[in-house]
Amino acid sequence: MKISFDPKKDEQTRLERGLSLALGAEIIRSQVAVRMDSRFDYGEERLIAYGYLEDRLHVCVYTVRDDTLRIISVRKANEREVARYGR
Repeated sequence: MKISFDPKKDEQTRLERGLSLALGAEIIRSQVAVRMDSRFDYGEERLIAYGYLEDRLHVCVYTVRDDTLRIISVRKANEREVARYGR
């Protein structure tokens, strides 16, 4: 499956969080849990994956469009998420 993301959003995420949206693919591959993001009506099905980059739990929000995973956001998991989904 192909991976895509908004280059401007990637630059913003790199500056604010020190992470590239490209890392979302690794988070999805290493996922320990995935759930639907049903907080709002986004007009598309969004998924939230929890997975590891090295020894740290991270979160990736993404959607599937045809044969492409569209990465929406990547961040470190917060304490609550680590307690729930961590090793």
